[in-house]
Amino acid sequence: MKRMDAIMTRKFENIDILHVLRRIMEQNTAHYQMDFQYDENIIRKNALSDDKHDKTLFWLSRPCGTNCYTEWEIFQKDSWAYTVIQHHAEQESEHKLSCVVELTGIKKDLVRGNLYPVDYMEYWTDVQKHALSPDMVEVTFENKETRIFLPSEVDGSCLWIKSRYGPIEQKKPVFSDTVPLERLLEVRKTGRVSVPAGNIERYIHSIRKGPNKIQ
Repeated sequence: MKRMDAIMTRKFENIDILHVLRRIMEQNTAHYQMDFQYDENIIRKNALSDDKHDKTLFWLSRPCGTNCYTEWEIFQKDSWAYTVIQHHAEQESEHKLSCVVELTGIKKDLVRGNLYPVDYMEYWTDVQKHALSPDMVEVTFENKETRIFLPSEVDGSCLWIKSRYGPIEQKKPVFSDTVPLERLLEVRKTGRVSVPAGNIERYIHSIRKGPNKIQ
């Protein structure tokens, strides 16, 4: 596995997560800034959650919108999060700003945590290499019917499935054993400890200068 300090060159600790992400979004996302409201709801909900899988997120700012998913979802092949991250990796012309977010607490509506800016393509390469394949995939259709398929059956466009059962609303990977995924994410968490601390104001200022000036 690639060292985390090779993918992440700096970290910003104990910051106001929503305030900082909004500032980044306003610098880089020109259209569909309303997407950030969905991100904010996810982040607040996860900050209050008791599930440790909700505490580490991947956030993406694009010229037209933003995305936010847990790493627990992203590192499961055939998940919606994995598919979206893959799709945007293929949009080479997009200027992307992305980061891993660790949620550490919430008090009086202020969400605190740590932020790790990452190169999007480096991150996607890492995900592509290490994401785990599920044993089965649970598919929910628009009519709310749910069926279980082999991963090989839902690869690609799923045309035969759609023609038989209708439009797909959601795909959910199913694992008989989640321990390997737990270990994978724990190794990543441990690796982030060695990432050097940076100055958040300097980073925000570098974004204003444009993609070739980001520090």
